Amino acid sequence: MPRNQNTASQRAREARRGAGTKYTLAFRTAASAAAGGSGGGRSKSFFMRELLAECSASSPWTGVHPALSAELVPNMYDSAFLGGPVPNTAVLTLGDMVSALGLSAALTLESRRGFFTANVACEGHRFQLSLDDDNAVVELCRHPACGNRPVAADYIPYCAPGHLAERAPDELTEMAFDWGAYRRTDPVRDAEDITPGHEGVLLVRTAVAQGAFASVADELVTGCFEFPDMVDQLYSGEKAQAVRDAMQREHRRLTEVAELAAAKIRKEAGGLCVCGAALLPNLEVPARFCSIRCATARQVRRSPR
Repeated sequence: MPRNQNTASQRAREARRGAGTKYTLAFRTAASAAAGGSGGGRSKSFFMRELLAECSASSPWTGVHPALSAELVPNMYDSAFLGGPVPNTAVLTLGDMVSALGLSAALTLESRRGFFTANVACEGHRFQLSLDDDNAVVELCRHPACGNRPVAADYIPYCAPGHLAERAPDELTEMAFDWGAYRRTDPVRDAEDITPGHEGVLLVRTAVAQGAFASVADELVTGCFEFPDMVDQLYSGEKAQAVRDAMQREHRRLTEVAELAAAKIRKEAGGLCVCGAALLPNLEVPARFCSIRCATARQVRRSPR
């Protein structure tokens, strides 16, 4: 099975093997920083422990809800942190959703839409609280101000195709490994039957536009199944061969997905690069460009100075 991996990708794989993913480390670091930084002025930010304390200590809100009849209004309180009345259980649900970050997790109210929704940011995550339902809280795409749902909140935390397409190749590659590793935990499927699902296909299609198909597909398959050099250590005989066959089969399938995605992009571009050259089938090059050199030059011109 061709690996098509560069040295940087190999280093990234080794780092993950020994120390976990960057996301996990980043969240732990953020939580630590929040825990140690509670002394100064907080401006618009507040801590989870403050929000929960406010929720438990506040009297019930008895006003008139403009969107619901009296019998449908959930139990609410008037929150100074969230800009007005909010359902108590929505706050408690939010606390559950960010519990891994600890009570010192820092939050910011991004926006509030009357008695309908409130958007809250917390240590890189974003959530939307429904203000006309008892406990409806959903995680949002992590791009600031985006109101869309992510592909998979904990693993592919951006909306697709929108903001996922803006992520760097290295980040897409890391998401691919993390998503594959999550898929591997499926207790129903045998090891050789794991697939990356629709979410993995979205990652591959996004990677094609960035010329990152090889690394994304490789990490996605590795996450779903295993590091190739570990297969014979974890499985034996026919089982090991079945897993290796499944990995090769999935690589072929993802290659077909990528080729179709690249052909679609070339067709939409009229078959021509922005420089006027013809677009040729090459999954190692961003699909809208004739070469890596052309893509890099274009990105340099578009970068802010």
